[in-house]
Formats: sequence, structure tokens, C-alpha cells
Amino acid sequence: MTPRKTLPLAPTLFILLVPHIPYLFKGIDSPHTWRQADTAAVARNFHQESWNIFLPRIDTRGDKTGITGMEFPLYSFTVALLSVLFQTDNDFVGLMVSLISSIFLFFALERLFPTLGRESLLLSFFATPVFFQWAHRFMPAMFALALCLWGVYFYNSPNKKWLLPATLLLLSGSLVRPFFIFFYLPLLLHVLRSLWGRQIPWPSLAAGTLSLGIIFSWYYLWCPHLVDTYGIKYFALFQDFSLSNLTVFFDPSLYVKLAETLIHSYISPLLIGFSFLGLRSLDKDSFFWATLMPLVFIPLITGPHFHIHPYYLMGLSPLIVISTAYGLEWAQKNWRYPLLVGLVASVLSSGLFGEQGKLSPSALTLPLISFLLLLARQYSLRLPLYREKEPYCLGVMALLITLVSWQLDLGPRNHVVRGARLIAPEVSERTAPDSLIITNDPSYSVALFVVKRKGFRVRKKLSKKDLARYRERGAEWSLLYDEKKRRFELSRLD
Repeated sequence: MTPRKTLPLAPTLFILLVPHIPYLFKGIDSPHTWRQADTAAVARNFHQESWNIFLPRIDTRGDKTGITGMEFPLYSFTVALLSVLFQTDNDFVGLMVSLISSIFLFFALERLFPTLGRESLLLSFFATPVFFQWAHRFMPAMFALALCLWGVYFYNSPNKKWLLPATLLLLSGSLVRPFFIFFYLPLLLHVLRSLWGRQIPWPSLAAGTLSLGIIFSWYYLWCPHLVDTYGIKYFALFQDFSLSNLTVFFDPSLYVKLAETLIHSYISPLLIGFSFLGLRSLDKDSFFWATLMPLVFIPLITGPHFHIHPYYLMGLSPLIVISTAYGLEWAQKNWRYPLLVGLVASVLSSGLFGEQGKLSPSALTLPLISFLLLLARQYSLRLPLYREKEPYCLGVMALLITLVSWQLDLGPRNHVVRGARLIAPEVSERTAPDSLIITNDPSYSVALFVVKRKGFRVRKKLSKKDLARYRERGAEWSLLYDEKKRRFELSRLD
């Protein structure tokens, strides 16, 4: 079935792309800066040290090689290839990969749910804060989710020739973000139904078995091997699978945190009603249940590391977007101005529930996006005034969003990032590229990534004995952060 495109492709791409442009040039500076810095460091080290995708390397390595067990670094590898292609190490490349992934994600949702109008899906997409915020972060969440959703789409195709690309996409997305393994549920249910009917679906059975074997081998065999062999355990891996982890579900605070996370990152509280209305329109098929699985199984695979981080629940976001869009579609048929009300709701919620509960630049930009969506809605209704002035309206909106966003202090909001960028020229001038540095960076690995050096991170004030020990291990410089002055100081270890 062909998607119901009430809004043409060009304005759709314009709306999906333009609001993010200012954020693409501000570099890594948002929640999870340390995780973004590590992801970017792995990408940079691919083309500077080794292209072996099976041996990812971080900067916070001490005197070791930097090789460690982590999520399969396909996202970082892709960024590294593009960085070589464009001959730049700028963070822009990784952020652009995330943004392009979010656009592909939008069209995957449109393909999976072809009865939805494009303007309703756009509104729901932007009313889900996590999609706006994570579309310009140097992290693989949007990249992996787009791979998985396109994998589900191809798997649902009646043509069996799409089984191989569907399997490769699902496998890639699940390797990059293991929380998305639940999107294999459609394949699993197909196998079980066939076996129940006394038929053996060999292609699907082989695809699923091989995929799960590869995912298991990476996380439970290869990653522990890298940690044991190269001596760096830096990322939280998923080797603590235990049914005893289910005791977390008996803790009432879990559900409070879950509600806060959903309202903060996934759904406007003023659009919850639309989401529940939309659930009535969803077929309770395997896709529906696959998106709910993370709520049950994530504690099993994360073990003691379990916290309700937004990226843990990213697999739930397609269900929220689609149910909200269906709710808006239902309201459109029964109420004259539902989309306008939805726009106002998204504006209010973006201000009330910005990043980390503050009125962030992304939250302040969402009202402009909402205004764009309102113009898009007018365009879809073919209002003569807007139709005649469409190029001018789009141009003015692009200019407004860009200028206003830059006026919202899109320089570093993270003090550690700001301090590292200020000291970077001095580090480049005074230290050799292979110099090892000691840092007490409170953001774990941001400073080493920004100044483009490798080294040690310490958590305590160093004594003369400590400094002597680090000198013996090859450290030549210290890069210490002063919390009161909010800046780094570079000094030689003499």
C-alpha cells in the first residue's frame, strides 16, 4: 500500500532537516557528553590507528592500546569512512549521520504505517522530544533504530527476496544497540506459527538462528575476550544476565522513574490522551509487542547497571509516535482543530520538559518547528495564500530558526567541554601528538577527545608519589580541571 502523502516530499525534508542545522555545528555538547566523546574517539581512532572494526579503541586508555569490549562499532566505523571521504575530523560528520538516520527512520515509520497522513506523523515525530534531541547527538541510537525499522519493513514484504536484506539490517541494528534485539519478534513469531502448523520455515529459521548466534558471540564471547586480553573494562557490558535481576520490578521507585523518563524524553504530557486514543487503531501485531519488550527484558540484560536511561527505552519510541499520530488522525475526523491543539501542546511541553528538566535551546526551538508544522498543515489544505507564497514562507522560517537558535547560546553549555576547547590550542602547541596525559576530567573522557590526546583519567588529587608512578608508565603532562575557575590547566610532570 502506498503511503498517504498529503504533504509533498520537499517540504517534508525541509521540516525534518532545517531545525537541526544550528546544532550540527556546535559539536558534542549535550547530555551524555562522555558517551558521545567515546563514540567519536572510536571513530577517529579507526582512521588514525587501525581500521579493524573488531578492535575498537578509546582515548582513555592509560598506557595500553585502547582496545576494549563495547557495542559493535558500526556507527563509529561509518563516521570514520565519511570523515576520510570528506577529509575532516569535525564532529559535524557524526552528528550528520545521526540526523540522516532520523530522516530515514521517519520514512520507515511512514512505510510501516501507510494509512497515516504525513502531516500527523510529522507532528507526532516532533512532539516526541527524544527524536529531536537524539537526531543531533554523536551516538548510535537513531542509526541503529533506523536499521531495525527498515529491517522490519523488508521482512514484512511478501516477496521472499527481501529476507536477506531484512536480516542484515536487523542484525546490524541489534549489534549496534542490543536493546533493539526485540525487533526480531516478527521473525520469531513467524517461525513459531509455521512450526505450529507443522511446517519448517528454513530461511527464517536459519536467519534468526545465525543472527542471534552472532549477537551472542559479540557480547558474551568477543567483548569479554577483548577486556581480558587488552585490560580495559570501560563500557557496561551485558554479561550479568540473571533472573534475580527481576527483583527490580518489586521496587516502587522503578515505576516513578519510568513515568518521569517517558514524560521527560518520549511524550508530551498534553498529548498522552492522543496516544491512548491511537492505541485503539493499532493492530496488536508482532511489531506492537516488540516495542513493549524492552520494558520487561532490559533489567535482565543490564544487571546491576540498570537505570532508566532514555536510550534504553528507544525501542519503545516508534509505538509512542505511531499511537500519537493515530490519535491525531482520529481527532482530525471528529474535531475541527485537533492538530492546532496538538501544536500548542507540543510547544508547551517542550518548554516544560526540556533536556534535564531545563528550558534548553532544543526546547526553545520546538515552538518554531511547531509553527513550521502549522504552515505545513495549511499547505496540505491547499490554502491559496500559503500556496502562492510557499517559497517565501519556507525561506523565512529557515532563516528564523537558524538565527534564533544561534541566539540561544549554542556554544558549549557543558563547562568541561568549554574548558577543554579553550585549552586545546595550548595542548596542541606544547605537547607531542603521542604524549600521554593525566586528567581529572569530571566528564570522564571529554577532555582527552577534545584536545586529541590519549592518557589516564584520575578521580583523586595526585600526590608526588602518584605523579612519579604515572611518569613511570609514560605520562608526560597533566591536564587538571579547576571546578571553581571552570577551566583546565596544562603542566608538565617534572
